[in-house]
Amino acid sequence: MPLSVKRINHINSALVIATFFLAYLFPFQLLFFSYAFLGPAHYLTQISWLHDRKYFTTRPIIPWLLFGMTLIGILDGSILLPLMIGLGFTLCFCCAIEVEGAKKPFILVGIVVITLIVSVLPITALFIVLLLPTIVHVFIFTGSFMLLGALNGKDRSALLTFGLFIVLGLSFFVIPEPWLAQRYDPNAFPAHYFNDVALYAAKLMGSRETTLEHLSPILAFLSFAYTYHYLNWFSKVELIRWHQISPRRWTVIIGLYLAAIGLYLYDYTIGFKVLIYLSLLHVLLEFPLNIQTFGALLKATRRSKR
Repeated sequence: MPLSVKRINHINSALVIATFFLAYLFPFQLLFFSYAFLGPAHYLTQISWLHDRKYFTTRPIIPWLLFGMTLIGILDGSILLPLMIGLGFTLCFCCAIEVEGAKKPFILVGIVVITLIVSVLPITALFIVLLLPTIVHVFIFTGSFMLLGALNGKDRSALLTFGLFIVLGLSFFVIPEPWLAQRYDPNAFPAHYFNDVALYAAKLMGSRETTLEHLSPILAFLSFAYTYHYLNWFSKVELIRWHQISPRRWTVIIGLYLAAIGLYLYDYTIGFKVLIYLSLLHVLLEFPLNIQTFGALLKATRRSKR
């Protein structure tokens, strides 16, 4: 029997609370377990779902451009990576907004030029590479989807889930470090990308700490945000029905997933390097939906104030 929307919201509230305690008790193990085992399943099934909805864009060339831009960025990994992500986001933004001015060539050229400048500046390039595909994607974008669903459905249970997600997530930044169950050992895991994310986030928040040993709260927050981001997607299976695909596509998804898990089990560092493309690709392919969600959220907020 299909679950009701309210029942799904209650399940999500329980998942938020459970994820918080798991991130508190096992902050680093949970992060790397979720990224390796839940992540590929999320990327593959979401890309499949986006494909069936034409990636929420009316221009068929956009997904192909994003595929190519992601590949170029990953192969370069330095200068071109922030440029490709920034241009990808700009491209999706220009296609998503339906205003007359955005169709004028000089407006588009201006937006692209601004993106090029922003993407090569050190501080903004780091934001694009380190925060946009991580904290912004798994926390801010996830929160925006949750809030939009709550406002459209006018459901208190959905608002409760959203409130728990925000409050418990942000609480990691105020929990005294000694309270965390474990202290971070920077040599415990091979995926140094998260180390860079944590250091950059700490710097933006004004922290004077430059060593990873003092960044346990931020990494615990990443653990919470990533794990719930994945669980939220799986919990919505009956709402958005991403599982309703052909047996052939399921065979491909399962095969690719097992290959991904095999890489991680063989060598986590190799698996991380190979599958960072898939992770970043799903972030870029979701940009049109993210932009439309923020637009719908603004409209829903205005309606609620009337």
